[in-house]
Amino acid sequence: MNLNKSKSSENPFRWIERAKVKFHIAEEDWNKVVSYIAEQHKMSTTEFESRVNECCKKISIKRHFKKLNKVFATATEIRRKPYPQVRHILGEGVIFEVALERYGTKKTKNFFESAEGKEMIKDIKVMMAR
Repeated sequence: MNLNKSKSSENPFRWIERAKVKFHIAEEDWNKVVSYIAEQHKMSTTEFESRVNECCKKISIKRHFKKLNKVFATATEIRRKPYPQVRHILGEGVIFEVALERYGTKKTKNFFESAEGKEMIKDIKVMMAR
């Protein structure tokens, strides 16, 4: 696999942690690239990294809500609990209710506003806190 394909759509600041060993990327070279791109966008490297992380987080949340919405789109009864998607969204440090309002479909919102949905979120938060 080549360097570009290995990154795919992953957050570059997470990807580099693995890639610098696998592809022998010097930290200094990576920093030059980040610095150059930040400069092109009239940002400091810290601002640039923060912005990239923010964008990647938003994309990730949208993807997980797309999967979550799909679970509720066709199901009349939720047989397969959507734990993985909810865990991922909560793991991103997002306020679930805010993301639900923004990206959830009507059916998804209805479930998570129900007692069962609220209980699921509470249970997942407890599991994650351990």
